Amino acid sequence: MDESTDTAQVTIFIRRVDRDFTLVEELANVIPLKGTTRGTDLYLHLTQTLDKCQFNFCNISAITTDGAKSMTGEKIGVTTLLKSDVKASGNNTVITFHCVIHQENLCKKSFSNFEHGMNVVVKVVNFIRSKGLNHRQFQRFLSDLEAKYGDVVYYAEVRWLSPGKMLQHLFSLKSE
Repeated sequence: MDESTDTAQVTIFIRRVDRDFTLVEELANVIPLKGTTRGTDLYLHLTQTLDKCQFNFCNISAITTDGAKSMTGEKIGVTTLLKSDVKASGNNTVITFHCVIHQENLCKKSFSNFEHGMNVVVKVVNFIRSKGLNHRQFQRFLSDLEAKYGDVVYYAEVRWLSPGKMLQHLFSLKSE
């Protein structure tokens, strides 16, 4: 379960093992949030989704959420409320995990045309960095403007932080 902080919506995925012991992951619901995003509000959406999917609380063994207080709060966080209901259904063990994927990566996946925009940015950066003369002229241009950054960063798919850093640099230079 993940709550976006900039686009008032919550995404609920269910990962389960079917009768053939095959791991299945399904997008159960994407819910636009209107009003507050307290743990109780989010939990209501979760329980409605689980009911709609005919999912029994006693079958829940773990939940993964982002680190938002509404998800992990000790009194009325989604994980606390879920553990209470699961325990009431007869299952005493629910493991909670904090999502280890960067929020930017989750956000990236929600944009259908992000790949096109990213390709344009990569081409611009590669053009600037591909020839020494282009690169030196660009660095001198940034220096003359007294820009926040003195260069652009190469893109590398190895880590999400690399394209994030590259995009951040390029967009901060856009106005200059």
